[in-house]
Amino acid sequence: MYVFGSGLRGVVWDWGDTLMRDIPGQAGPMAEWPRVEAMPGALAALEALSVLPVQCVATNATDSDGIKVAEALERVGLRSRLTHFFTSLELGHSKPDPEFFVDVSRKLRIPPEALMAIGNDLQKDIVPAKAVGMRTVLVLPDSTPPSHESADLILPSLSDLAGRFRSTSGGEVPEG
Repeated sequence: MYVFGSGLRGVVWDWGDTLMRDIPGQAGPMAEWPRVEAMPGALAALEALSVLPVQCVATNATDSDGIKVAEALERVGLRSRLTHFFTSLELGHSKPDPEFFVDVSRKLRIPPEALMAIGNDLQKDIVPAKAVGMRTVLVLPDSTPPSHESADLILPSLSDLAGRFRSTSGGEVPEG
């Protein structure tokens, strides 16, 4: 059985410690941080999922708008792999409010069930995305997976996600 098989049209990426490292002590717009850093495996995961027409970042940022998020991603070479950029500042909702994910879905004009949310925080990224019908991947480096089945897939790294997505036919990610 494939969890992310037919009908998947896009990915909703979390920013902090999922796609980009959340560096302690940084304040203000992300594009103006002295240092920005992609998470290990981020480029490989974005490339593996590039078979999907939409890949967006949806972050709880309140100091940055989508333009500033895109500028920060440009600094680490990830910007060109993404199609849309959303922040709490612009959406008017913050995670873990499920309306955050509903608004992203509306703005993308893609139903939630055709989107896959990828994040590192079970309560902020996975539970609300799942509640609105999105498929979910929880990335937990160096952690024990949660005991309940909140996410469709739990992996230790973005590199593992890239490998699983590339290794299956038709860009489908196998369950487990």
